[in-house]
Formats: sequence, C-alpha cells, structure tokens
Amino acid sequence: MVLLSSANIDYHLPFIVRKSDGSIIHPRKEFDAFAQHQLDVSRLDRIAEHLWMVGRVGNVHPLHRQHVLGRQVILTEQADLHLLWIDKTIFIKPLPAWLLDEAIWKQHIRISPRLQACANGFLRTYAYLVAYECDFAIATRLNLIPEGFTWPSWLNLVQDRLLPLCLDRNPLSFAPRYTYGELRLSRINILYRLLPKLKLKHFFRGYYYGSQAYQGFLERNFAWLVAGFAYLALVLTAMQVGLATKQLENNTAFNAASYGFTIFAILVPLFAVAVVAALSLLLMIYHVRATLKHLHETTVAIKP
Repeated sequence: MVLLSSANIDYHLPFIVRKSDGSIIHPRKEFDAFAQHQLDVSRLDRIAEHLWMVGRVGNVHPLHRQHVLGRQVILTEQADLHLLWIDKTIFIKPLPAWLLDEAIWKQHIRISPRLQACANGFLRTYAYLVAYECDFAIATRLNLIPEGFTWPSWLNLVQDRLLPLCLDRNPLSFAPRYTYGELRLSRINILYRLLPKLKLKHFFRGYYYGSQAYQGFLERNFAWLVAGFAYLALVLTAMQVGLATKQLENNTAFNAASYGFTIFAILVPLFAVAVVAALSLLLMIYHVRATLKHLHETTVAIKP
C-alpha cells in the first residue's frame, strides 16, 4: 500500500487549511487535526438513521457511469460532500496521497477508531469509482488519484488494500455515512431544515448552502410557484369557458365551485408573496446577525 515515503509526504500537504469556523490548521505541524478535518463526515453521521431516504446502501456508480448519467464531476476537499449529487452534478473528493502512506496509518489513523472508520469508508468508495480501465483514465484526467499510478499499480492497490474493505461486513469498520453510497443533496437539505434535533441555523442554511445571493436562493426554492400560478390561470380560464356554456351556466354546484376557486386564486398568490417576503427578511436578519457575530469573534481573537 505504500505510495510515498515519509521523507516526501510533506510535499503533498497544504501549508494551511481554513476550517468553516474560521480557525486555521497547519497540516505539517498539526497532522492529526488536519486528518480529522479532511475525513470528517460527522454532519452526515448525525442524520444516519434518515439517510435511507436520500440514498441506497452501497450505491456507488463507476466514473464512466457518472458520464453516462450526464453528471458533471465537481472536485471538493470536503469529505461530507463526497458522492453527494444534485441535478447533473456530483461532488467527489480526490484520493489524497497521504492516505495511502503506511507510516501515516500506523502513527495517526489506526490509533483513532473514529478516524479509521472514516478512512476505511472513503477508501472503499474508490474501489467502486475506479473499477474499469476507462474509469482509471477518467480519474487520472480529473486528478482524482495521486500522480504516479499506472493501471497495473492501481489494480495492485485495489487487491491489497481496497478489496478487503469491500468484503468487510462489520458495520463498525466504517463511519455510518458510508453504509450508503451516493446521496441526493436536495433531500439532505430538506432533512437539515426540518429535523427538530438540529440547530435553528440549519433551517436557513440547510446542509449545503450553494446560493450566494437571495435571488439564487429564491429561484432554486420557489420556482414551483410559477408552475402553480400557471395552473391556477389555466383552471380559471377553463371555469370561465364553462360558465359561458348552457350546460354549466345555471349549474349551482359549478357556480359555487367557481366562486370558491376564484377567491382561492386571489388569496393564494398574496399569501405566497407574503411568505417569500417574510423569508427574505428572516434570511437578511440571520445573515446580518451571523456577520456581526463573526466580526465580534474575529475582533476578540486578534486582540493582544
């Protein structure tokens, strides 16, 4: 399994890594913290009992199949975005060279059952992603696997290291997230907004906050309103035509239904606009408060 020697492993590590909370990790000095950060899937493990609604057990398509499905592969260094997909996009974390170094496994990974479970699950996904020689060509072109591999050397790695993980049936060997393969990101966002045990901030941000402006957020989450309004207009037009016919002109039930639906069609758009406006206001308040909080924490941190 050894790919790198300890002498040159530093060249495959970044100088600094910034975490989501703004803190900085120096991988070459704080490797344990770096490895924990790079393999962390705790956000998905937190909702592991609900993941059956967003993916299937062990479902990982090879890279060539991702192309057949019309998906664009987006590289990410976040392990908790690895194999999450939305629309025609799937996120894949490149296989880091340091994760294939035997010395690192002995000194850092095997001493932590949690970290080893995350590493095992992540490595196992690559046995499925790069299953054929054409997958290897795609992975090489996308820089998903470290430099220096050939197809025969990759097969040796799969046989010696990855295949035993595929045959391992002990659930404790893997982080709960890796019981499942590809996960639908849109449904994970819904879970993060609706599950009561999560924090209020998740209601606003969901799991993955891809929108960088209110317009994009509203377009993504309220596009269905346009279709709803179009349907209302279609039904009102049909009712108007129906009232003009002799068969329905004096029909009491149809007249009552037309009256009720007309009132409904007037009130629903007003209610929808009010909801969108209220949500936009809440989002603005939330982001202003979050910005002020971050500014305060940053100011306190840099004070002597």
